[in-house]
Amino acid sequence: MRRELASLIVLAFLLSVVEPLPAADIVVDIQHPAASDDTGDGSPEKPFKSIRAAFGRATPGDTVLVMPGDYGAKMDLHKSGEKDKPIVVRSAVPHEARIAGFDVAPWNRNNSFLRIEGFTFAPGETQGAGIDISLGDHIDIVGNRFIRCGIGGGRIRKGSEDVSQARHIRIAYNYMTDMAIAISIAGHDFTIESNEIFSLKLRGPGDADHARLFGIGHTVRYNYFHGTQPANIGKAHVDIVQFFDQNGDILRDLTVHDNVFFDFHQMFMATALKAEPHAANMTFTRNIASSPWGAWGVCAAGIPGVKVFNNTFHDIIWYGTGISRQRGEGVIQNNIYSKINQAVQIDQGATAVCDHNLIFQAKPGDAGKDNLVDVDPKMVDPAGGNFRLAPDSPAIGAGVGKVAIGALDYPNVYYVDPRHPGAADDGFGYAGRPYRTIAAAMAVARKGETILLRGGTYREAIVPAATAAGVVIQPMKDQEPVVISGADLIAGWTKTGDMWSAPLAAKPTAVLCDGAPWTGFTYDEDKKQLVMTGAEDPRLHTFEAVVRERAIDLTNVRGLTIRNVRTAHTAGDPVASGEDNHITLE
Repeated sequence: MRRELASLIVLAFLLSVVEPLPAADIVVDIQHPAASDDTGDGSPEKPFKSIRAAFGRATPGDTVLVMPGDYGAKMDLHKSGEKDKPIVVRSAVPHEARIAGFDVAPWNRNNSFLRIEGFTFAPGETQGAGIDISLGDHIDIVGNRFIRCGIGGGRIRKGSEDVSQARHIRIAYNYMTDMAIAISIAGHDFTIESNEIFSLKLRGPGDADHARLFGIGHTVRYNYFHGTQPANIGKAHVDIVQFFDQNGDILRDLTVHDNVFFDFHQMFMATALKAEPHAANMTFTRNIASSPWGAWGVCAAGIPGVKVFNNTFHDIIWYGTGISRQRGEGVIQNNIYSKINQAVQIDQGATAVCDHNLIFQAKPGDAGKDNLVDVDPKMVDPAGGNFRLAPDSPAIGAGVGKVAIGALDYPNVYYVDPRHPGAADDGFGYAGRPYRTIAAAMAVARKGETILLRGGTYREAIVPAATAAGVVIQPMKDQEPVVISGADLIAGWTKTGDMWSAPLAAKPTAVLCDGAPWTGFTYDEDKKQLVMTGAEDPRLHTFEAVVRERAIDLTNVRGLTIRNVRTAHTAGDPVASGEDNHITLE
């Protein structure tokens, strides 16, 4: 009775408050009959016709909301937001606003505190990068699609030293395909995370690479780069990350971790030839790298401070890790090298500490003595992409610090991130290619294993079976909060006459508009459609349908632990804890 009463109270609250639609910031709608850059005011009724006009009106804290349509040639973003008050330029419907690109630092202006989100960049053959960023500070490039274009930024040099001024740039959750070079940037403290780069293609002379990095303090993590075919790249030598210093460029303090890299010539290719040390301190850890036509895993020439540990290198033609030339120095530990001609090469005056690696179907080369050689790591199915360790793997506990050798933990840790463009429930739950749903992770996780959730909203209920007993579910460290929601997004809006409707399989318990209860709708049972009773474009807002009774239901499992998650927008009690389970809500 208490649970039923609570459900009625929640439902009554959801349905009792009716408010007008909130303001939609500055609206751009090239298809709106009243759109005008001269007479528009950025309202839904009188939107601007161009992004340029709307951005010119924006002040710190504003959002420029761009409706679906083709917005033409590349344009400049010529002003800054402020700390905690960025200017946001967002496609109202993800990927349905198309433009050739943005230059975020035109005319040598050091623009700062900008966020570019949800666009499709498709400049064609002649208009260059989708986003140019050679200057700027605290700029986020999030959730976009790049077609035949990438992200570029020119280098700025003072004498022989690279002093590029782009700083604190985040490139995250983007899907990039069909270009020769996906990312080429210079500056300080870039974070390149949770992107998918698929199928590079070279259409003329030149080279092709996933990322060319210059500068100081960059982090490359949680990415999925794959799908490039030799037939599409001509004579190009495709690297995941490439660096050369012959033009005076620098690359220092680089960290590359928790990525999945397939289909390349070299995972990392860097050569430092200058007498002064332009490159140093590069760390590669917890990466999975495999390419049956690839030549190298890590190839670092003339670079001190190279650390290669806890990676899995599989099915690469020539070498797993190489450190060469004078000044070349590093540490190579806890890696799996399998199905490779030679695991390690140290030559031309370089030095390295190399031990506690597992080498199988490969010559050890210069790996030294304290390694497991000719020992099968017993990965579950590497040919099928499953590089996890079987329970009887000799790699378990055999690394420095008694950790498992290779990129993956044991007991298993599974990652979930519904926002990652490369996420898939038919994968294996890697950090670089996570599961899309918690349900997929729970289907495989067993006692003693962990499911890590990337920050964000999960539109599903956690309802584990008995086989999940003893599993721990918790957020990744240092991420935004994890919210388990009882509401699904309402999408696919279409307009007929003056009425807007969207497909919905069943009548919702309640509808939310930008998180607040909303009753301005009817439900057409025959057409399975939600129909808005007002004329305003619902795509200007976030509409959700409350469809789940609970966020967490542990009645079928015992001994499961859930830590530090939030719940939201359920039709009834958000949690049913069951017996002997441990739940900590924020």
